[in-house]
Amino acid sequence: MQNTKFIAEIGSNHNQDLARAFHLIDKAKDIGCWAVKFQYYKADKLWHSSRKDEIEVAKKGEVPDFWLHQIKEKCAEIGLKYGCSIYEQDGFDVLAQPKNRPDFIKISSFDILNYDFIKDSLLEFDTLFLSTGHAILDDLYEINKKIKQFHSDEIILFHCVSNYPTKPEDAKLHLIDDYRFINFSHLKAEGYSDHTTHPMVIYTAVLGSQVEYVEFHLDLEDEKGNESKFRHCWKPDAIKEVIDNIKIAKKAYRNIHPYVKNPESQLRGDWE
Repeated sequence: MQNTKFIAEIGSNHNQDLARAFHLIDKAKDIGCWAVKFQYYKADKLWHSSRKDEIEVAKKGEVPDFWLHQIKEKCAEIGLKYGCSIYEQDGFDVLAQPKNRPDFIKISSFDILNYDFIKDSLLEFDTLFLSTGHAILDDLYEINKKIKQFHSDEIILFHCVSNYPTKPEDAKLHLIDDYRFINFSHLKAEGYSDHTTHPMVIYTAVLGSQVEYVEFHLDLEDEKGNESKFRHCWKPDAIKEVIDNIKIAKKAYRNIHPYVKNPESQLRGDWE
């Protein structure tokens, strides 16, 4: 079993407070994450100008441009990868700057049929994750066909259900294995984005479907982040227990029996 890479989605739980953002990054490191992810967008480009209430709410989750290099430096300093969700091509100019450049970017399922956006993202950034939340199977067939015309590398698919929160019984984890069975040439089903905050769902995704990446929404223990009211965010202590238990399970799976002469002999049943 490979090591699972946990990604703490900060989302808008920073509340536009850089000290809070740094605290969330530190917590992600403390609980055993591989990376943190922020969402980079401009609210007035997410919504039509007539949707003033939605724009006002979304503005509270914006990451200011001058934060980006500080977030990147903070993550590098403590040994975390840093990623961003991106929602429009205008963001390329800012995120592609070396001082701001993330280790990976993620495209939401809202843009899964925006082929030009995906193409430009692949050509600009090294590692691309793609959410399946609002996608249907035909969408994935189509995007796979388009990608292989101009790109040789794989995109990592992140299975998710776009309900906040998602009921555990609605998590549809079987789709991860369905995508693998189809064996897309350029889409690799190795990610799961959790909106359930239920430990057994993550255990099943990791130990059952054996995904390589797990993304979850993280807030501080005070639950004062902008997203916590939707009840899909994990608190640090709760998700740390899940991460620790998965590490124990994987060690139990990998450890060689003490009475085996060598690892190969275990497969043959050649015991001392």
